[in-house]
Amino acid sequence: MKRIRILVVAVVIVFARLAFAGGISEGRLEEALKPRPQQPSRAGHEAAPAPETTARAAPGATGKGTPTDARTSAVAKPVTVTYGASLAATALSGTDFLIEPKDAAGFQIAAPSNGIAGQHVTIRVKNTTAGAMGGAVWSPAYKLAPWKQPAAGMSRAIEFVYDGASWLEVSRTPEDVPN
Repeated sequence: MKRIRILVVAVVIVFARLAFAGGISEGRLEEALKPRPQQPSRAGHEAAPAPETTARAAPGATGKGTPTDARTSAVAKPVTVTYGASLAATALSGTDFLIEPKDAAGFQIAAPSNGIAGQHVTIRVKNTTAGAMGGAVWSPAYKLAPWKQPAAGMSRAIEFVYDGASWLEVSRTPEDVPN
């Protein structure tokens, strides 16, 4: 009875792999039937198949819900930072932050709290005012080249990586980009 269950599970796994890979076609059946590496067995238990790490999506598949498609698994809406004299965000809430000044007053951009070494964040400053924006003062925790505010109707973005102590500039938009 136990062997029948194992055989049924093996058949289901083969057909699941075929379905995920885009159906049965020449060569796919042999590929799906190839033995997979086994994890070491525990005393008294059957060895379990190693987790799949190299699965491919079928051509034209959206990839929604599959761990192999980075286009959908890491997409998130920008986090709008509440506008005020001092702007602060937490790195736990996202990696893409949007600042939309409402007037010509200057403001300070505080460093994101709760950063993790190696984490990247992008800060986009979007000028939705009718004229020039007030100046931005970046926290000393940011290590960046001189910053120029975007003109009316434009935006600029800058990306940083956290090294465990400071947010280091990685890249930025070289010119204003239309909103």
